[in-house]
Amino acid sequence: MESDIKFSLTLLKKERILILTGMGVFLPALFFTKASFSLSVTTIIFYIFLLIIGIFDARYGLIFDKILICFMSAFLILFCSFNDIFPPITEGFLTAISCSVFLTLIQIISKNGIGGGDIKLIFCLSFWLGFYKLLLAFYIAVFSALIAVICISKFRKRGALIPFGVFISFGSIISFLYGEKIMYWFGEFFL
Repeated sequence: MESDIKFSLTLLKKERILILTGMGVFLPALFFTKASFSLSVTTIIFYIFLLIIGIFDARYGLIFDKILICFMSAFLILFCSFNDIFPPITEGFLTAISCSVFLTLIQIISKNGIGGGDIKLIFCLSFWLGFYKLLLAFYIAVFSALIAVICISKFRKRGALIPFGVFISFGSIISFLYGEKIMYWFGEFFL
Protein backbone atom coordinates (compact mmCIF):
# COMPACT_ATOMS: atom_id res chain seq x y z
CA MET A 1 0.00 0.00 0.00
CA GLU A 2 2.88 2.36 0.75
CA SER A 3 3.99 2.11 -2.86
CA ASP A 4 0.58 3.40 -4.01
CA ILE A 5 1.18 6.72 -2.25
CA LYS A 6 4.67 8.08 -2.75
CA PHE A 7 6.07 9.89 0.24
CA SER A 8 6.60 13.58 -0.27
CA LEU A 9 6.24 16.52 2.04
CA THR A 10 4.08 18.09 -0.66
CA LEU A 11 1.38 15.66 0.50
CA LEU A 12 1.12 17.89 3.56
CA LYS A 13 -0.04 20.99 1.63
CA LYS A 14 -3.52 20.86 3.12
CA GLU A 15 -2.18 20.13 6.59
CA ARG A 16 0.14 23.17 6.81
CA ILE A 17 -2.36 25.00 9.00
CA LEU A 18 -2.56 22.02 11.34
CA ILE A 19 1.24 21.78 11.53
CA LEU A 20 1.65 25.51 12.14
CA THR A 21 -1.06 25.43 14.80
CA GLY A 22 0.61 22.46 16.47
CA MET A 23 3.95 24.22 16.45
CA GLY A 24 2.34 27.45 17.65
CA VAL A 25 0.94 25.68 20.68
CA PHE A 26 4.00 23.57 21.39
CA LEU A 27 6.93 25.97 21.01
CA PRO A 28 5.74 28.58 23.53
CA ALA A 29 5.06 25.77 26.02
CA LEU A 30 8.61 24.50 25.51
CA PHE A 31 10.00 28.00 25.98
CA PHE A 32 8.49 28.25 29.46
CA THR A 33 9.78 24.88 30.67
CA LYS A 34 13.31 26.27 31.24
CA ALA A 35 14.82 23.23 29.55
CA SER A 36 18.47 23.05 28.58
CA PHE A 37 19.51 23.76 24.99
CA SER A 38 20.14 20.09 24.25
CA LEU A 39 16.76 19.05 25.64
CA SER A 40 14.98 21.84 23.76
CA VAL A 41 16.57 20.91 20.42
CA THR A 42 15.85 17.23 20.98
CA THR A 43 12.26 17.90 22.00
CA ILE A 44 11.58 20.10 18.97
CA ILE A 45 12.96 17.47 16.57
CA PHE A 46 11.05 14.69 18.36
CA TYR A 47 7.83 16.70 18.23
CA ILE A 48 8.15 17.65 14.55
CA PHE A 49 8.73 14.04 13.47
CA LEU A 50 5.82 12.72 15.53
CA LEU A 51 3.55 15.50 14.31
CA ILE A 52 4.33 14.59 10.69
CA ILE A 53 3.94 10.86 11.40
CA GLY A 54 0.61 11.43 13.13
CA ILE A 55 -0.74 13.59 10.31
CA PHE A 56 0.31 11.12 7.60
CA ASP A 57 -1.20 8.22 9.53
CA ALA A 58 -4.46 10.08 10.12
CA ARG A 59 -4.74 11.17 6.49
CA TYR A 60 -3.44 8.13 4.59
CA GLY A 61 -3.40 5.32 7.14
CA LEU A 62 0.33 4.87 6.53
CA ILE A 63 3.55 5.42 8.40
CA PHE A 64 6.21 5.80 5.75
CA ASP A 65 9.53 4.00 6.15
CA LYS A 66 11.38 7.05 4.82
CA ILE A 67 10.09 9.14 7.72
CA LEU A 68 11.07 6.45 10.22
CA ILE A 69 14.56 6.20 8.72
CA CYS A 70 14.96 9.98 9.06
CA PHE A 71 13.55 9.74 12.61
CA MET A 72 16.17 7.12 13.56
CA SER A 73 18.92 9.08 11.81
CA ALA A 74 17.97 12.14 13.86
CA PHE A 75 18.12 9.98 17.00
CA LEU A 76 21.61 8.73 16.17
CA ILE A 77 22.89 12.25 15.50
CA LEU A 78 21.32 13.59 18.69
CA PHE A 79 22.47 10.57 20.71
CA CYS A 80 26.06 11.19 19.62
CA SER A 81 25.71 14.89 20.49
CA PHE A 82 23.58 14.85 23.65
CA ASN A 83 23.63 11.28 24.94
CA ASP A 84 22.88 12.34 28.53
CA ILE A 85 19.23 12.96 27.59
CA PHE A 86 18.50 9.50 26.25
CA PRO A 87 18.29 6.10 27.94
CA PRO A 88 21.31 3.82 27.48
CA ILE A 89 21.54 2.39 23.97
CA THR A 90 21.39 -1.17 25.33
CA GLU A 91 18.07 -0.39 27.04
CA GLY A 92 16.74 1.06 23.80
CA PHE A 93 17.89 -1.95 21.81
CA LEU A 94 16.42 -4.50 24.24
CA THR A 95 13.18 -2.52 24.46
CA ALA A 96 12.97 -2.28 20.66
CA ILE A 97 13.45 -6.02 20.17
CA SER A 98 11.09 -7.12 22.95
CA CYS A 99 8.32 -4.66 22.01
CA SER A 100 8.61 -5.53 18.32
CA VAL A 101 8.29 -9.24 19.04
CA PHE A 102 5.35 -8.65 21.40
CA LEU A 103 3.50 -6.39 18.95
CA THR A 104 4.19 -8.73 16.04
CA LEU A 105 2.59 -11.54 18.06
CA ILE A 106 -0.42 -9.29 18.67
CA GLN A 107 -0.56 -8.55 14.94
CA ILE A 108 -0.50 -12.26 14.08
CA ILE A 109 -2.98 -13.34 16.76
CA SER A 110 -5.44 -10.50 16.12
CA LYS A 111 -5.12 -10.77 12.32
CA ASN A 112 -3.68 -7.30 11.69
CA GLY A 113 -5.09 -5.63 14.80
CA ILE A 114 -2.03 -3.40 14.73
CA GLY A 115 -0.26 -2.28 11.60
CA GLY A 116 3.32 -2.90 10.56
CA GLY A 117 3.99 0.84 10.50
CA ASP A 118 2.87 1.09 14.13
CA ILE A 119 5.28 -1.70 15.08
CA LYS A 120 8.14 0.04 13.27
CA LEU A 121 7.24 3.32 14.97
CA ILE A 122 7.33 1.64 18.39
CA PHE A 123 10.71 0.14 17.44
CA CYS A 124 12.08 3.63 16.72
CA LEU A 125 10.51 5.15 19.82
CA SER A 126 12.18 2.51 21.99
CA PHE A 127 15.52 4.20 21.43
CA TRP A 128 14.14 7.68 22.08
CA LEU A 129 12.16 6.81 25.22
CA GLY A 130 13.50 3.66 26.84
CA PHE A 131 11.38 0.94 28.43
CA TYR A 132 9.40 2.79 31.11
CA LYS A 133 8.59 5.88 29.07
CA LEU A 134 7.65 3.71 26.10
CA LEU A 135 5.36 1.65 28.32
CA LEU A 136 3.76 4.88 29.54
CA ALA A 137 3.46 6.17 25.96
CA PHE A 138 1.79 2.93 24.87
CA TYR A 139 -0.60 3.07 27.82
CA ILE A 140 -1.55 6.67 26.96
CA ALA A 141 -1.94 5.69 23.28
CA VAL A 142 -4.24 2.76 24.04
CA PHE A 143 -6.29 4.76 26.54
CA SER A 144 -6.68 7.78 24.24
CA ALA A 145 -7.51 5.51 21.27
CA LEU A 146 -10.19 3.80 23.37
CA ILE A 147 -11.73 7.16 24.23
CA ALA A 148 -11.61 8.22 20.56
CA VAL A 149 -13.21 4.96 19.41
CA ILE A 150 -16.02 5.36 21.92
CA CYS A 151 -16.59 8.96 20.79
CA ILE A 152 -16.56 8.26 17.06
CA SER A 153 -18.27 4.87 17.12
CA LYS A 154 -21.59 6.52 16.30
CA PHE A 155 -20.17 8.03 13.12
CA ARG A 156 -18.04 5.17 11.78
CA LYS A 157 -19.15 1.76 10.70
CA ARG A 158 -18.13 -1.24 12.75
CA GLY A 159 -14.76 -2.68 11.77
CA ALA A 160 -13.41 0.59 10.32
CA LEU A 161 -9.67 1.00 10.75
CA ILE A 162 -8.42 3.52 13.29
CA PRO A 163 -4.97 5.04 12.62
CA PHE A 164 -3.14 4.07 15.81
CA GLY A 165 0.03 5.99 14.87
CA VAL A 166 -1.76 9.21 15.80
CA PHE A 167 -2.29 7.95 19.33
CA ILE A 168 1.22 6.50 19.59
CA SER A 169 2.58 9.92 18.60
CA PHE A 170 0.37 11.66 21.16
CA GLY A 171 1.34 9.27 23.95
CA SER A 172 5.02 9.51 23.07
CA ILE A 173 5.05 13.30 23.17
CA ILE A 174 3.35 13.29 26.57
CA SER A 175 5.72 10.61 27.84
CA PHE A 176 8.82 12.35 26.48
CA LEU A 177 7.90 15.67 28.08
CA TYR A 178 6.27 14.57 31.33
CA GLY A 179 7.17 10.89 31.72
CA GLU A 180 9.15 11.23 34.94
CA LYS A 181 6.48 13.40 36.57
CA ILE A 182 3.65 11.06 35.56
CA MET A 183 5.53 7.95 36.74
CA TYR A 184 6.39 9.69 40.03
CA TRP A 185 2.74 10.64 40.47
CA PHE A 186 1.61 7.06 39.73
CA GLY A 187 4.19 5.77 42.21
CA GLU A 188 2.98 8.13 44.93
CA PHE A 189 -0.67 7.43 44.20
CA PHE A 190 -0.54 3.63 43.97
CA LEU A 191 2.28 2.73 46.36
